[in-house]
Amino acid sequence: MEEIFPGVFVIINEKGGANLGFIIGKTGVVVIDTSLFVQKARELKDYINSITKRPIIAVINTHYHPDHSFGNAAFNCQIISHETTAEIMKNMSEEYIKNIVSKTDLADDFQKFSIKLPNMTFKKSKKIDLGDRLLEITHVGGHTEDSSVVFIKPFNVLFAGDFVVNDYHPEIVPDSDLKTWMKKLKQILKWNIDFVIPGHGSIGNKQSLVDMYDYLKKIQEVSKGIKNGKIDLILDEISRESNFSNRKFPELLIHALKILITSET
Repeated sequence: MEEIFPGVFVIINEKGGANLGFIIGKTGVVVIDTSLFVQKARELKDYINSITKRPIIAVINTHYHPDHSFGNAAFNCQIISHETTAEIMKNMSEEYIKNIVSKTDLADDFQKFSIKLPNMTFKKSKKIDLGDRLLEITHVGGHTEDSSVVFIKPFNVLFAGDFVVNDYHPEIVPDSDLKTWMKKLKQILKWNIDFVIPGHGSIGNKQSLVDMYDYLKKIQEVSKGIKNGKIDLILDEISRESNFSNRKFPELLIHALKILITSET
């Protein structure tokens, strides 16, 4: 738990899980992402209530992935997301949910678990005015079609969700759109940003956006090189690049390459 500015708290998961955050303003508290675990989300809620009497007025889901949204069930407040996030979560199959919860602390009481859906959505962007702090939520896509980022004024802090990942290989999934992802990264680089809170990994700055862009550009080249039979040359090349070799969870890199190669065939 780190308070990087007055009322701006970040919870970095040191094991590579999803990072969380919350903002305390004059009119209330807003939580950004809720983790995979309902119990962890309850503990976060209890902690917030222990340090401020201001009510938790909203939760923001940066995207639909369970490690950012299944903890919603711990909160009794507005749940805000992009409209696509809400739609995807609404249509999650029972099989999908069982597959997720079977690997978590939810398994024992699965019958009691149900997804808490966002009940307020937006199409392009949404602002939340906390009196002395302004949160601007913007849909960006890229990592997933519904991905959004949250910019905190006046502190110039970007909560990026999985749009940016530090220290670990990012998760590239079937609905990732690398072209959109890279385009939006270039656009957001023009913003006045001092701190970047990634979806996973340590707190960064604008360089995190540059590293994410370079990573995606290179992995596009790698997938094309593998398709053209240059796998040994390509893998040797990226093994010498710190933007790849210094990242943990290399299995995510392999998974991403399989997805990209399949999507290009």
